[in-house]
Amino acid sequence: MRIVGKEFRVLYAIFEYSREGELDIKKNERELSDHLDVSPSRLRAYLGSLRRKDLISSIGKDLFLTERGLKTAQDMKGSFEKIYVDPIKHSLPGPVTVSHLISGLKRPGERVALLEVLSKNPDADISLFLDICRRGSIEEMKWVTEEKFRALDIIDTSSIYDSIMSRTFYGMRRASYDDRNENPLFIAEVCFEMGKIDKARENYLRVLGSGNESRSERILVSIGLAKIQYQMGDPATAMGMIIDLKDPANNRLQNAYIDMSYASVLMGTKDVEKGRSIMKRCSSIFNRSGHSVLEARCEAFLGVHYFMNDMIAPAKHHLERALNACRDTGCEYMANYVKLNLWDVLLKEGDLDGAERMLSSAEDYFKELSVDLYGIAGCLFNRALLQIEMGMDIEAIVSMDKALNIAYPHPSANLRRIWIAEFNRRSKDKGSPIVFGKDP
Repeated sequence: MRIVGKEFRVLYAIFEYSREGELDIKKNERELSDHLDVSPSRLRAYLGSLRRKDLISSIGKDLFLTERGLKTAQDMKGSFEKIYVDPIKHSLPGPVTVSHLISGLKRPGERVALLEVLSKNPDADISLFLDICRRGSIEEMKWVTEEKFRALDIIDTSSIYDSIMSRTFYGMRRASYDDRNENPLFIAEVCFEMGKIDKARENYLRVLGSGNESRSERILVSIGLAKIQYQMGDPATAMGMIIDLKDPANNRLQNAYIDMSYASVLMGTKDVEKGRSIMKRCSSIFNRSGHSVLEARCEAFLGVHYFMNDMIAPAKHHLERALNACRDTGCEYMANYVKLNLWDVLLKEGDLDGAERMLSSAEDYFKELSVDLYGIAGCLFNRALLQIEMGMDIEAIVSMDKALNIAYPHPSANLRRIWIAEFNRRSKDKGSPIVFGKDP
């Protein structure tokens, strides 16, 4: 992705550094060189060119932008709001603008280095870059710039993960999903999470209709369409669509992502052991490749599966692994989905206070997020189960009714049956007379 030429990236670097006060070029030359990936002598040559163009000037050792230079830099910064980073090439959870990525970085050197990475490396692993920024390692940042880290052509789009930072997520969520200029894959994912299934399907098909979609985009769209079939109560068709994606031309991580989706369906059928084995293998692949959010997803699948089969110890083990993987990448969004399952383990262990704290934390997050109705539905279902435990029968019925309707057709037909059966089982175990509908 060539955003701007090298000379203008140097100008942008001066703009970023001078925002925090006067730029002492002698003091900051080495840091600027590192983040711009140029030698000090080459940097001085660029600075000379910018001076001749009346874009920068200096007084003593301090460097500053001229009026013309400031306007050029500001215009450049404004253009970043219209440039989207390809999530497939750069290992991001969804389309996001360069502006949103830059705005989430605290230090000017990080913002400069990000622009350099995106400009020089056509498929840099930006998720890895952001992790490095959190660790504050300039040396590791240089490795990314020098292309020693390459993006792995894979993305988890089963949900829109907040694996970058909350402001990026909120910024993208504010975009209208009816805006034809937005990325259709991103729109499809937003619509799916909001329960707007027809709109999601329409936009998934827009990606395929473009005629220039990448192999990974085709995989993501096909799995998205398979998710829709599954949500609508047709797991057999969903399974067939996922199996058809297997191809020797796929890379290892593309196949791992396909296998993760395949295993999640298998674990709801008679082939439980096969599904569990595949999911564990996928988790290991994602762990070794540094895709912690995908690893967390696999571990969460396993934890929920074990819990639903009343295997509490392994359920807790895998859910805690999922939560730790989320914390490794600061993935607040996925972490709160994990909390929606881990709280039930605490409840099963008799830790009512701990369960309440964990559930309340997830509820606060999804209520603030507001648009992820699937997450809110999960909170309402869990709240209903907790209310049964506390003898609040009427409140439990109200919460359960909201859980099943707030994001329809979420949850899926299969999960809907599981939720109703679980609600009624726990009600019966507590000696409560309440029954929600009839178990299908």
